[in-house]
Amino acid sequence: MKVRIGVVTLPLLMTLAAAFAQITQPEISVQSYDDLPVNDIAPGVHTRFVVGDTVMLNRVLFDEGAMSPLHNHSEEQIVTLISGRMRVASGEQEYILEPGDVVVFPAYVLHQLEALEESVTIETLGAGGHIWRGDTVRSITAGE
Repeated sequence: MKVRIGVVTLPLLMTLAAAFAQITQPEISVQSYDDLPVNDIAPGVHTRFVVGDTVMLNRVLFDEGAMSPLHNHSEEQIVTLISGRMRVASGEQEYILEPGDVVVFPAYVLHQLEALEESVTIETLGAGGHIWRGDTVRSITAGE
């Protein structure tokens, strides 16, 4: 069986090969939460950010009684309670979280977390490095 490469097909294949040759393969990164700086985003709320291009992952330590401000943001957020007990409030909704519970906050929905005892959460937000700038997380606090 003969394979024919037409006059148009060959230049197209050569152009595609050149384009793919210029693509740089991304590399993974490995980090330890223990090596990341602690950011105190509210009294008693200590977070460590891992920032990617399209997602941000936080480990947050809440001191007993600590509360996040009532706030919202343009990114969807998923919070998993690892240890402790927390109260989560959003509008008329209020829940007590136990370890293993997961909360999904849609974009722009006002919400607040309160640690009923020392607690640790893992939190994921979309948009990665686009929401992390310097030493603050872009958010809209209620009433601002």
